[in-house]
Amino acid sequence: MNRLVWFEESDDITIAIGREKQIKAWRRKWKINLVKAKNGDWADLAAGWYEIEGDSESSSE
Repeated sequence: MNRLVWFEESDDITIAIGREKQIKAWRRKWKINLVKAKNGDWADLAAGWYEIEGDSESSSE
């Protein structure tokens, strides 16, 4: 998988690392439900942030 389908922002690195560890310990189903709650269609949230080398859509040919 090469899509960003969910993320959280935090101003405190300690809190962010704690949250990451918490979510990593979750069961797969819980993680899927987390994504579905915020991004039900599993859209790539990073689409358009950068160009992928060799991507036919961003090619100038």
